[in-house]
Amino acid sequence: MTDDLEQLATEYHDFRQEASPTYAHMQGDYRFAGRFEDISRAAEDRDIAAARAFAGRAETLAEVGLDHQQRITRSMLAWDATARADFAEARLAEIDVDPISGWHIMLPVYLPKLGLPTSEVAEAMVDKFRGIADGFRDAGERYREGVGHGRAPARFAVDDTVRQLDAWLAMPVDDDPILALGATPHGFDRDAWLGRLRAVVERDIRPAVAAYRDLLRDEIAPAGRSDEACGLGSLPDGEETYRRAIHYYTTVDRSAQEIHDIGLAQIDKLAGEYRELGREVVGTEDLTTIFERMRSDPELHHTNGPEIVSASKTAMARAKAAMGDWFGVLPKADCDVEEVSG
Repeated sequence: MTDDLEQLATEYHDFRQEASPTYAHMQGDYRFAGRFEDISRAAEDRDIAAARAFAGRAETLAEVGLDHQQRITRSMLAWDATARADFAEARLAEIDVDPISGWHIMLPVYLPKLGLPTSEVAEAMVDKFRGIADGFRDAGERYREGVGHGRAPARFAVDDTVRQLDAWLAMPVDDDPILALGATPHGFDRDAWLGRLRAVVERDIRPAVAAYRDLLRDEIAPAGRSDEACGLGSLPDGEETYRRAIHYYTTVDRSAQEIHDIGLAQIDKLAGEYRELGREVVGTEDLTTIFERMRSDPELHHTNGPEIVSASKTAMARAKAAMGDWFGVLPKADCDVEEVSG
């Protein structure tokens, strides 16, 4: 790789890590351990401008002297930076109220997984917690912006999120799951550190979450889209938003309807697999009977979390054994299944 391309790729990687500090932390990159994702409009605009600048630098980099792999790197960087900027311009942060994988749901999942190998990284978590409070405040402002632009989240998502936030705020601070952090270094004063984090939760995060909850309930919910208009297509710029999302997540330029039709075709193909498994599991190839047994037969249902984890581990082991038949480049790090609290 030429020095120019290597430098550009390194800078772009650092840009992506800095823009997603929690994800970077989970990867073991501790440079941004004291930061949380900045979802403000100003930060989004900066990221868009930076991504377009990276794309421009990649596109103007001469291919002369680059080998095949280097040309792939150059092209991939240009595509990723452009798609990233295009997708960010859809401004989904204005409508991204998510009761399934929103930050209020994922923080208790992510935070305990963050490595704390040194006292410096552990202490940086105090600043990250302050950043979490800023994140909820910024999220509320983005929703206000969206409503002002005639774009609002789905009402059901807002209502569900408000109920979840009520439950979180009703929990004693000492039991807050975001304080269930990982192991700290030997000799580190964990109790004093947790006390500092608890203070941030009580003084900064909880008030920010309460204000966020109130805004969702009082300002955003009344403007929320109905169940009949809950899809992206119901937004004023819905078709363009769909196009940007499809291109970003799939790399292809296809319409939402084309992607939907591909999914329906795959569902039709699954009928044969259901029949094959049905003979083995429930003794019939009749799809109606198979689906009814799946829904109502207690023998086909898990009864507790450990059962689900065990079955998932078995499925994961089978997938690992087959990876080499499907992919040329395999991950170095292992992947495991663990139970998480909701």
